[in-house]
Amino acid sequence: GIGGIGGIGGIGGIGGDGGGGGAEGAGGLKDLSNVLDPNKVVAGGFSFGAATAGLAASTDEAGKPCTKYCAAVLIDGWWHIALKKAKVNVDLPRQAHERGISIPSLFIGSDEFQGYADLKDGTDRLQAKVPDKSVHVMSGTRHGNFMDAIWWLPKWVTCNLGFSGKTVDPHQTYAEFVGMVADFVDERADRASAK
Repeated sequence: GIGGIGGIGGIGGIGGDGGGGGAEGAGGLKDLSNVLDPNKVVAGGFSFGAATAGLAASTDEAGKPCTKYCAAVLIDGWWHIALKKAKVNVDLPRQAHERGISIPSLFIGSDEFQGYADLKDGTDRLQAKVPDKSVHVMSGTRHGNFMDAIWWLPKWVTCNLGFSGKTVDPHQTYAEFVGMVADFVDERADRASAK
């Protein structure tokens, strides 16, 4: 099957030393690059982890496409930071914005992030540099709709405190986005098997 890596913290430890040095990566995982088939590994992440996965999936400095992963799943990513008081206004990750992402990519975003003009514009700029992409913005959602916390907090907490969208059922939304990811990954597995 297809394997995935990532999360809120992004990618580390698989397929290289992950910054941890030696044969083990940051998470204590052994270097698995000699046993993993890159045609069946998906880079993925949520929030800043999506930006980290986007960096890992970006075209390299020489303009060669990413070969470590067959696809990327990028969920409600921080593709731009604008801190007006600190005079910070930058696209993230810089390398992905400059070089693009050459592997098939699924972008799933929240209505909330569409409402931040600088973040939306940064997202649009990055998506313009991804030739093979699927883009979904889930109506009525907030950033919190994509966290697993919606399963262990009561719905009245997630909805009434603004953690998730008030006009959508958080469990139904979560199931819908997980279904989109599963369909995307299954399609990539079929493509990899056909090679």
